[in-house]
Amino acid sequence: MHMSRFMIYGANGFTGELISREAVNRGLTPVLAGRSDKVKALAEELNLEYMIFSINDDINDKLSDFDILLNCAGPFSSTAKIFIEACLNSKTNYLDITGELAVFEMSKEYNQLAIDNGIVIIPGVGYDVVPTDCLAMYMKEKMNDATHLKIAMYSRGGIPSKGTYKSQVEALKYGFFVRENGKLKEVPFAHKTMEIEFEKGSKRMTMCIPWGDLSTAYTSTGIPNIEIYSATHPKRIKYLKVARYFKFILGTDFMQRYLKSKANKMPKGPDRTTMERSITYLWAEISNRNRNIQARMQVPNGYAITVDAALLIIDKLANTTISGYLTPASAFGVNLLRELRDVTFPYTT
Repeated sequence: MHMSRFMIYGANGFTGELISREAVNRGLTPVLAGRSDKVKALAEELNLEYMIFSINDDINDKLSDFDILLNCAGPFSSTAKIFIEACLNSKTNYLDITGELAVFEMSKEYNQLAIDNGIVIIPGVGYDVVPTDCLAMYMKEKMNDATHLKIAMYSRGGIPSKGTYKSQVEALKYGFFVRENGKLKEVPFAHKTMEIEFEKGSKRMTMCIPWGDLSTAYTSTGIPNIEIYSATHPKRIKYLKVARYFKFILGTDFMQRYLKSKANKMPKGPDRTTMERSITYLWAEISNRNRNIQARMQVPNGYAITVDAALLIIDKLANTTISGYLTPASAFGVNLLRELRDVTFPYTT
């Protein structure tokens, strides 16, 4: 297996550390990087090279020796644009593990520059959006003339990391969205809810959320009307409906700092036992004027998927000549799912 020289930035974060450790388990030797001295301790433990720098530095020369950058430092609304522009200058392929809608939309704008510079830009090479992006493409293959797509997810037993929590706070600033007639349309918090049977005989309440699939599923399939749902507790739905009236406050710098500071009191992320017990169920429905098709699939916890998918895509990218802005599914196809560990291929009902 050929492996390009690659950097993991944000390696000392919860997910970045998981990816770094698994990379070593697979015999890979990434260079670990971040803005904290904690990167040094992790790199020395894993016997890897390391670099310590901030994205506020002149980072063009930091990337010049690398074929691939995997950005694990969120919120990605603060880091992705800076790294993408640096990667264009250094001709380094850019990957990240974002799920932030605004980041996918921003990244698309660099498509032609990426082609001109011979690099690829693929945000979202983790749990969001690899399985759901492939699921969207799978559904499109089942109904080529589809006009509507809904995707929903339910994670049983999982808890978010600090980074995930901060990204959720970011969503409150930007608002909630659906895709309608090909355009993103802002909607009120929790404006739509659905009961979905993820498991036979067991329904869960879900609400519409502004996940990155609103961008990637549209790019991968061209379906003009898309809604993304996530299972949640009914109390949270009630809270978000009340929060509609305070959206302007939730987006202020003060409130964003306050809410994100609460992450410092959280555990860094779930422990190994919690992750191993966690299961994620995915559901999708595609339709046109005459019919609809539903599909379901099952994947391990989001962190396991992110680790496996990120390293798989790094391997594939090292052995593939592609360029421009791409989603995981548009880059590598639906069968990317078959190469992920412990993932069931979608089945229709």
